[in-house]
Amino acid sequence: PTLNVTCSVGSGGYTFQWSKNGTNINGATSQTYTLSPTTDTFAVNSASYGVVVSNSVGSVSATPATVTLTIQSAVAPSACSVTPSSVNVSVGASQTLSASCAVGTSPFNYTWYRNGAPITGATSSTYTLTNADTGSPGSQTYRVDISNSAGDTNASGTVNVNAALACSNSGSVNSIINVDTVYKQVSSSNLFGTANTYIVRLDVGASSSTRGGLTALFSHTEGVASQRAARTVVLSPCAGDFASSAATVLSTNSVGATAELSINDAGRGVPNITTGVWYVNIKNTSCTANTRCDALIDWLHY
Repeated sequence: PTLNVTCSVGSGGYTFQWSKNGTNINGATSQTYTLSPTTDTFAVNSASYGVVVSNSVGSVSATPATVTLTIQSAVAPSACSVTPSSVNVSVGASQTLSASCAVGTSPFNYTWYRNGAPITGATSSTYTLTNADTGSPGSQTYRVDISNSAGDTNASGTVNVNAALACSNSGSVNSIINVDTVYKQVSSSNLFGTANTYIVRLDVGASSSTRGGLTALFSHTEGVASQRAARTVVLSPCAGDFASSAATVLSTNSVGATAELSINDAGRGVPNITTGVWYVNIKNTSCTANTRCDALIDWLHY
């Protein structure tokens, strides 16, 4: 805590001298005095602090203040977790794991392990997987030991690395969006019937790192009774992909829906697109013949 002295009467130009239990404190000559963790709060239950205030006219002693200090012991970390606790990533992709504790006295010490083996240099509250971690498919367990002066505990998470897709099912790309574009809208031209697809390519450059974006998905028609089409919208590294393990459904049979995406920032907890090429695959599930059933995609940066 910090002690502060003020004077309601006087001409200014003050000097100050703080004391503890009647003895001047060396160097304590400002208007405030912050109790020192070593000289004031170490194994001390209470003490009386006073200050002499002087100017060119004279000096006065402020009424001493008695400060009672309760020395608290450090609390061991507990209720700790790794976020995300379980996540799927593609071969070669990056992923950040974060450790946190709901209970405990900071600062904490961290040591990360991969499949039981310590990771060299991984001693912060976060660990970002690199190609060395995700270079081949499989399930990996990451554990972090968390400790302070009072004790230690650990938390773990699972990362499933999915095999890279061959993309043999690639379809024809209808429109291209560079995610660095501040605003871009693309539209299909009258998707009729069912099972028709419209594919939008998203180009993600290295300069897009950590930038967020919003994909707005709209389905509409112009025609009898303004009937609207229903369609499925999927994000995938493969064009025309609606069913692979890497396909992420953004919208199903919805009208005017929006889907939030992150760019090179998996920690947001929403579908993440990394540097490279991605596809928004749109498939009709209904559309009345001879009416307009366009698919509109708006790209917006926050």
